[in-house]
Amino acid sequence: MLDLLILRERKHFWSSQPSRFLLLTVGADLLLVFLIWIFGLPGVAPIKPIEALTVVIFASIIAFLINDPIKVFLIRRFWPG
Repeated sequence: MLDLLILRERKHFWSSQPSRFLLLTVGADLLLVFLIWIFGLPGVAPIKPIEALTVVIFASIIAFLINDPIKVFLIRRFWPG
């Protein structure tokens, strides 16, 4: 879901502010997934909140600090103009 914040912009993700609806949707998705992780579902074992938070932090690091610069590089390289 964090990829939506990156893919909506050809430049770096901070170049323009996302809409409130997009931010609300991404936040609601993260909250729902976090709750499923820590409480579990039938057939899905819960995990500790610190483990769930670690996954969210690593996903954010990968999305914003790794994927975004690669996206900008590839767009500049293969989509000039």
